[in-house]
Amino acid sequence: MERFGFIAIKLGVICILSFILQLIYPDIISLLSLNSARVFEEPWRIATHIFIHANVRHLLSNMFALFLFGSMAERFAGSTKFMRIILASLFLSSLGSVIFYRETIGISGIVYGIIGYLAVSRPKTIVLAFGVPMYVCIAALLWIAIDITGIFYPTPIAHFSHIFGMISGAIFGLGDREWGGKNKRRSDVITDKEIERWEEKYMLGNIFHELLNNNSSVTSFRSIKFKDCF
Repeated sequence: MERFGFIAIKLGVICILSFILQLIYPDIISLLSLNSARVFEEPWRIATHIFIHANVRHLLSNMFALFLFGSMAERFAGSTKFMRIILASLFLSSLGSVIFYRETIGISGIVYGIIGYLAVSRPKTIVLAFGVPMYVCIAALLWIAIDITGIFYPTPIAHFSHIFGMISGAIFGLGDREWGGKNKRRSDVITDKEIERWEEKYMLGNIFHELLNNNSSVTSFRSIKFKDCF
């Protein structure tokens, strides 16, 4: 099996360091944001805007989602394919940003791509969303419903970028989906025991399982809502 690359963790660290740099040099935001009027002359903005965030809440909500969902998706897909999912989500969500918005920042287009991948390839994976444990496919439907609704009520949130990103990830998920209860390749099968061992090693799975089984603990996450991304 391919070696785990901690790609989501590495991306998150870059985002955190970039946010610290923002606090020191605020002008960096205008230099690295995805500006639709400048993107053709300054194409690097497609890559750099994901590392810039508006405030601490924006950063923390994206990092929570990136670390949790990203590490799960990388474990299921493998680091090489996971990197392809990230790149595809980056470009497609950026396309949505350029078409519909003047300027965007944040990594949530990629986060939504990751969620889209999990929702299609592993729909019954349990995740914590809106403070409640639920299937990732249900969580994805709720988040996308929020974005579709948000299109008709203008806010600072780049809803189209989220939608484009999720579509990208969902397309990748089709290739890994368990059709009829069977994977395309036997080597793709991941048992519950393997997932538990992985969670204990990489995601502090014992703490996460305690949250799922303890309603009082789950409430501590109620303030985190991913619709605040971008």
